Amino acid sequence: MHPRRENLLEGDIAPQLRRLSVPVIWGLLAMSTFGLVDTLYISRLGTSALAALGFTMPVVTLFLGIIWGMMVATTSVLSRAHGQNNHDSVRRLATDAIVMASLIVLAASGIGYCFNDRIFGLMNAPADIMPMIHDFMAIWYGGMIFAGLMMICNACIRSGGNTRLSSMIMILSSVINIVVDPFLIYGWGPFPQMGMAGAALTLVISYAITATVAFRFVVRHDLLCFPLVHEGMFSSWKKLLHIGGPVILSNMIAPISAAVGTWIAVGLGKEAVAAIGVAARIEGMATMPFYALGQGIMIFTGQNFGAGNYGRIKDVARLAIRYAWFWSAAMAILLWILAAVTMTLGNILALLQSNLKRLLAYSSVSHAGYMLIGLAVAYNL
Repeated sequence: MHPRRENLLEGDIAPQLRRLSVPVIWGLLAMSTFGLVDTLYISRLGTSALAALGFTMPVVTLFLGIIWGMMVATTSVLSRAHGQNNHDSVRRLATDAIVMASLIVLAASGIGYCFNDRIFGLMNAPADIMPMIHDFMAIWYGGMIFAGLMMICNACIRSGGNTRLSSMIMILSSVINIVVDPFLIYGWGPFPQMGMAGAALTLVISYAITATVAFRFVVRHDLLCFPLVHEGMFSSWKKLLHIGGPVILSNMIAPISAAVGTWIAVGLGKEAVAAIGVAARIEGMATMPFYALGQGIMIFTGQNFGAGNYGRIKDVARLAIRYAWFWSAAMAILLWILAAVTMTLGNILALLQSNLKRLLAYSSVSHAGYMLIGLAVAYNL
């Protein structure tokens, strides 16, 4: 059957953009919620395990950034073909994107596994937590292909405007992780206690299941064609890399910066590394609407570009800027309020304490408020 494609070439732009973006928000929210729950599960293993998770996050984010870049390229290129109403081109590009992304992910995961110890050595990971890092990453690299397949198949589905289905697949992944995680981490029931390795294995299981589901929908929507290797394959890859290459490079900036920050935090102890990892997961939730809005704009712009409706592209850009300003202002106000409340209450409660340890504990609460000021200023910028 041919995929159901949203009509984005005419009609009111605002509700169309909301229909594209809101489901993505729910999908990203589910993924972020799992990230926080996963952190909570691992925190019960101790500070060392939480610090090990903090070390893995920049590296995991770096490799996921490669997949994200290919996902963006797939969504953009396929949405243009949808706008041209060329289903044969959509099928060919979708197939070529899946093949190319699979090869890139396999190569990246192999390189990561071979240089794993050297990478974390450069980040100054302490020797006593290196075994936990290795246990987690060895399994995660093995499941990276499933993460890539799930995200690229989701992009193929999403490019036609069906963001609801792709978001449901993301939510399914999060639910599987939240439910299965404690069984493998703590050894509930008949399962062995695997610790950090259990968290990684849960991720791989969720990736494998959701990749299978997403791939079935790709086949069901007639987005796959044969042969996989053909004369025009490199032409398709060139189109995809023209967009995906710069996105991958830009996606490397944040995790490399995070890796440097983690390297600096090592001198402050495991607790500091663990805190950075937790903060990174919380911070990601505040920026989710921007990513969701970007996905909606990408699909809308791609289809209208393919159809030659350049006026609608200008209109959606103006509308998206207004949405972005509104969310930035709302988050800035919220962060300023939280910063003021945290600093005030923390210091007042500290002054009321007669015990020195309790005084220092309450005083440290106010430090979170000073940190929130930095985020609030960033949103104002």
